[in-house]
Amino acid sequence: NRREWDSSTLTLKIIARERDDDIVHWITDFPWPLSDREYVFRHRSGEVDDLKVAVSRAVNQSESLLQPSPSMVRIREFVQFSAARQDGADVEIGLQYRNNLEGSLPPWLVNWFSSIGLPKYLHQIYERCHTVTWRDKAVE
Repeated sequence: NRREWDSSTLTLKIIARERDDDIVHWITDFPWPLSDREYVFRHRSGEVDDLKVAVSRAVNQSESLLQPSPSMVRIREFVQFSAARQDGADVEIGLQYRNNLEGSLPPWLVNWFSSIGLPKYLHQIYERCHTVTWRDKAVE
């Protein structure tokens, strides 16, 4: 569960299931004075040979599932592809992520993210990959 390893996750819950997809509500903490970000997205995970894969993408017209919170910014453009493979003690990870944060970000936040936020996030993923029980888990 992402809440166990990502300290910026305030809420992460499955709000519906459609066919093979989980519909997920995720709220992530943004530094003050910016508003927290809220996502409603489809998530599907599985396994191909020894490769764990996951795909997440924003739900179009997510208001029909969950009304946006007035104190947060709803992210409407979001996609993430991830894949991981364990090879003995080593872990290979592939991650492609794109979202529109719905507004211009101040330079101090861009600098903070590139120098502190992103390295911290990648370290959290690294730590999670070395503590997960691989046989039983999809990429989370």
